[in-house]
Amino acid sequence: MTTILAAMQNSLLVLDSTKDGWKIHEHLKHHSPNSVALDPDNPSTAYCGTSEVVPYFSCIMNSILKYIPDIRPKGNPSVHTFGNPDDLYNLLENASFHNISIKKYTFLYQAGTFDEYWSDYISSTANSIRSIIESKGTNILSTIKEDSKVSADRFTDNNGILTFPWDVLIAAAHN
Repeated sequence: MTTILAAMQNSLLVLDSTKDGWKIHEHLKHHSPNSVALDPDNPSTAYCGTSEVVPYFSCIMNSILKYIPDIRPKGNPSVHTFGNPDDLYNLLENASFHNISIKKYTFLYQAGTFDEYWSDYISSTANSIRSIIESKGTNILSTIKEDSKVSADRFTDNNGILTFPWDVLIAAAHN
């Protein structure tokens, strides 16, 4: 049997080949997996990482939510939904995974100057959310940007470069 893992924008797809075609299982729905890797010593074990508890996102998004609290459709999770290892463990266990192991790694991400960070964040934001932000006018946009700068200042070095810690939870489990 062949298995293909795919980290999609909003879920992890597990595709299993069968004699009748492919069977597709969707996991981690709405949890934004950003990477999948197989254990080189045990190829039957896969690792999926989600970016959680990441100031790169929250420095700007918290300011957006302050001024546009209804920007996220009701019921949609935030990028931080499963930043807690216990919540992620419970989700995997409820999805019938076993032998669950979760590890946290902290990486450093250099986002450039605040203006580079702001430009990158806004340009990579989903069109539906970006259009709502832009529709609020330049005064609100400027206020959000100023608030975001204040939040991000603690990650700025003496040369004006932002370096964010990026916590990634890596879960390994068998299905």
